[in-house]
Amino acid sequence: MKKIVLVLLTVLLLIQLSNRTTSNTLCGCGGDLLTTDEERRAILVKDFNDASVVFSGEVVELDTFELKIKVDKSWKGESKNVINMITAAIKIDENTYRSSSCNYRFQLGKKYLVYAYETDGELKARACSRTKPIQYAEQEMAYLEEIASRAIDN
Repeated sequence: MKKIVLVLLTVLLLIQLSNRTTSNTLCGCGGDLLTTDEERRAILVKDFNDASVVFSGEVVELDTFELKIKVDKSWKGESKNVINMITAAIKIDENTYRSSSCNYRFQLGKKYLVYAYETDGELKARACSRTKPIQYAEQEMAYLEEIASRAIDN
């Protein structure tokens, strides 16, 4: 009986550990936490270079498939007043659509720092990109000013 209980507990533990996989892990996110300013800046520069556009702004329109963000500040990409992006939803047929947990989930009326990537002519933000609510981006936006000014100088 003790062996059966032990085997069941082991199986339950393994199931629990396998369920700890997050959408970020499934989307290819991850990596170690960076501890030094130098490491954080190096990753920020890489992410800036990889993104098609980097900007801050407010979500002014949002539906199942698209969103519009009124731009407050642009660090990279074409300077526009409003940027159109796609959401995580893809229409499969007339009555069916699929949603990806790998794309960032925006909320209407909220402001964000956005790192967007172009795919097939459309912009989207990934869940594991540096995209974040603006209230958590103050230091990063200061870094972006430095990066953008260096890019202009070169």
